Amino acid sequence: MTLQTIRPARALALAATISALAAPAASAVPIEDFKPGERVNRTDRAVPVRVVQLEADRGFDWGDAGLGATGLFALMAIGAGAAVAGGYRVGRHSSEAIS
Repeated sequence: MTLQTIRPARALALAATISALAAPAASAVPIEDFKPGERVNRTDRAVPVRVVQLEADRGFDWGDAGLGATGLFALMAIGAGAAVAGGYRVGRHSSEAIS
């Protein structure tokens, strides 16, 4: 790698690190309790409770399997296209390509 390619890579890595560290943490305030401009005293009222009911697992999901297979096929097609566009050939060595 030359110096011209190292500097942008370092700058990009530094920018990604700074932006990841500067990102605010998620707030744990329920959206129902958030009212702009209004102070809420949480000690004088009961907190509502949500009950979530889950369905039983019905086994293998063919829809999810189809999405995964489609994604894998797309990645393989992109890789094959990149190999063809890059001029990569199986069994060809750099010394044979020159002659």
